[in-house]
Order: sequence, then structure tokens, then C-alpha cells
Amino acid sequence: MEEIAHMHLGHSPSGLTRSGDGHRIRSYDKQQEQDAYGVGAAALLPWGAFFPAINGGTTIEDLAERYELSPEVVRYRIQITGAYAVYRKRQMRKR
Repeated sequence: MEEIAHMHLGHSPSGLTRSGDGHRIRSYDKQQEQDAYGVGAAALLPWGAFFPAINGGTTIEDLAERYELSPEVVRYRIQITGAYAVYRKRQMRKR
């Protein structure tokens, strides 16, 4: 999904350059990568799908399984949207 997000966002493709010792080095644009990861994660796990679930006490692991994503992607979405405080509170209530 990240690669599709690169295309959707109109990002310039990375390129290869030769280093002084002849090795090929791929260029890297940190901001482009962060933007594409964020858009890709949002496409895979939109707010309307995950916020009601975390507000109801669903765990990161259960969401990852439900949407066939890694727990890291789910955790990223929760953190980047500012919903982590809600997630933590709901998990504390379950204990």
C-alpha cells in the first residue's frame, strides 16, 4: 500500500547513483517515505474502522488479526492519530 501511496502522492521515484568506490546507492527521501507510510496505513486501517474498535476495548493484536495487518501498523495508526490515550484507558478498564 505504501508504494501505491507514493504514486497517489506524486512522489519522485528514488534513483541509483554510484559512490566513489563504484557501489550503487539508492536515494532516500525521509519525508516522502513517512508520508507514503502514513497514507498507506490510513488506507488499510481507516479511522472509521479502527476508532470504534479501540474505543470498545479491542486490542492491537485483535485489530491486526481482523484486518490482516502487522501489530506495528495498527500501533502506528493509533499513535499517529492521537488515539493512543483512548486505547490505553480502554485497555486499563479491561483489567
